Amino acid sequence: TTDPLTSTWGIIYNFDSIAELEFVTSGYEAEFGRATGGIVNVLTKSGGNQFNGTVDARYRGDSFQESGDHFDASEDDTSYQDYSVTLGGPIVRDKLWFFVAYEYINTEKTPSNSPTTRQFTGSNYNGKLTWQAAQRWRLFGKFAGSPADIDNDNASQFVAPEATSLQTQSADVASLELNGALTDRLIWNTVAGTYRGDLDSVPMSGDLVTPSHANFTTYRTTRNHNNQQYSERNRTDAATDLTWFVDDFGGAHEFKVGVQYSGTEFRAANCATGTTGGACSPGSAGYYYFDTGPEESPFPVLMYEEFTAGPQEYNGTLGTAYLQDSWRVAPNLTVKLGFRQENVAYDNNVGEQIADFKMFQPRIGFAWDITNDAKNVVRASFGRFMDPASLALPEILSVGHEPLYPWTSCMSVGP
Repeated sequence: TTDPLTSTWGIIYNFDSIAELEFVTSGYEAEFGRATGGIVNVLTKSGGNQFNGTVDARYRGDSFQESGDHFDASEDDTSYQDYSVTLGGPIVRDKLWFFVAYEYINTEKTPSNSPTTRQFTGSNYNGKLTWQAAQRWRLFGKFAGSPADIDNDNASQFVAPEATSLQTQSADVASLELNGALTDRLIWNTVAGTYRGDLDSVPMSGDLVTPSHANFTTYRTTRNHNNQQYSERNRTDAATDLTWFVDDFGGAHEFKVGVQYSGTEFRAANCATGTTGGACSPGSAGYYYFDTGPEESPFPVLMYEEFTAGPQEYNGTLGTAYLQDSWRVAPNLTVKLGFRQENVAYDNNVGEQIADFKMFQPRIGFAWDITNDAKNVVRASFGRFMDPASLALPEILSVGHEPLYPWTSCMSVGP
């Protein structure tokens, strides 16, 4: 669920919708990749034959905080509200179940001496349908989303009310997963999913025409926010794997083979406020600095004219194949062998391939329960791991002509 551009935030889950958390650190098997340090798996709840749900309400604010020797609680104007509900149960008993969860979050913070308040308003929702299609077949449909608005995102004592910004963001995930027991020893699993995210930042006023003004002496920004940006961060995934259980072949084996594919895309535009074409259309824009010192300019007024080429698009692909064996040599000794092959490619904004990563990743490890009571266990592992980076890489290596020109003047263009 991570963001394809930055590999950071993505979907945020209501805690009451989580059934299990799994943290897999270094030495993990070949089926796990796209990371070098560890993997986090989140298993969300499913509905059952009985209706179950939760209601949770939380609030905190500066009135709950106590002043100290170096802190005055009355100067910390904050509040936090978090309300959530979950519900799961049967649609058709023993055949079809549902689970849904929703969370509303509202936080407000007024920085010291700021004329405006930063307000985060968002919601997190997720749901799951589980269908027992036949005795050996089960189908899961899942969805999740985390939309949010951040009013006065840059609230500060140095930002005038008319120069604040609005950030809107969202991330949505939807997937279908099919589990099938082909035989008593052969299990097939396949999943296809999509991630759709966006993040926009514009002046809070909605004014895209008025240039921003800043004062070098007071560090105060006035007239308008100086930047606008728009972006979409998308990913499409598909994966399938087959697990085969074998007994009495020098011990017990769990063989697993799988393939994975991921396609990513990043569409973005970033420009100064005041662009003649509006929302980052190709063109130029300017922002002003006043009371500049001699180290910045010999003139009291400095203007930067920033050109933009308009919206750009970047793409990436990741293909993976792996094979692994969890071999129980003896009741107190397990050996894990496997390999993973990953091919990653990224294209910049003009369709040129700027990166082509390929890595063969062997994995080997063992766990030996010396006393056969799980109290004294020796573990060791060796492997190669690759972090395939993110779409921030082709953005850095973009091609285009977007110059920035400084202009100086001793004439004032307004207060």
